[in-house]
Amino acid sequence: MRNIFINADFIMFRPEFLDYISGYPSELKTDVISQLASDNEINVYEHKGNWDGINTRKEYENIFEIYQQGKAYWEIWKK
Repeated sequence: MRNIFINADFIMFRPEFLDYISGYPSELKTDVISQLASDNEINVYEHKGNWDGINTRKEYENIFEIYQQGKAYWEIWKK
């Protein structure tokens, strides 16, 4: 099995980040994030569990079906 990584785009910033990007004329994902990485001001987390994106109606329906069947893997508090 190959190791495959994706960027799930779950990004959290400290409040002072708003000062950092104030007046920044560039795109967040391409320029700002790259600059933060260059400044050693960014961290990543490698999630090793299940993950499903919900970007379309079909993806939502699939996740909802998992939930309705009582197989919601994200409900770790019920285990």
